[in-house]
Amino acid sequence: MRKGKRVSIKELEARIPDNFWQKTAQVYKTMEDKNERQEQYFVSKIINMQQVEKVKKVFTRAFLEEDIVLFVGTNRLDLYAQDILEIYAQLWSIEIFFRDFK
Repeated sequence: MRKGKRVSIKELEARIPDNFWQKTAQVYKTMEDKNERQEQYFVSKIINMQQVEKVKKVFTRAFLEEDIVLFVGTNRLDLYAQDILEIYAQLWSIEIFFRDFK
């Protein structure tokens, strides 16, 4: 929410200037990743949410010109954005294992 108004993820992303996005080595792959790229961009923002108070949102995209491909939210405000992405990547591989195992 922004000053009591609801804001979508797309609106929030549009408000993040390009110079805030940080380039990093690729942490995870999505189903859409057809090319062998080695890097991605991310940015984090602490947001006040009505029900849970403060949440750190981490947004990622493959290129600065593209839309967000992933966003993750956590109440662990002490973690760096890249650490959050690495934890997510590890958890996602566990989820895929359980899905395939069923």
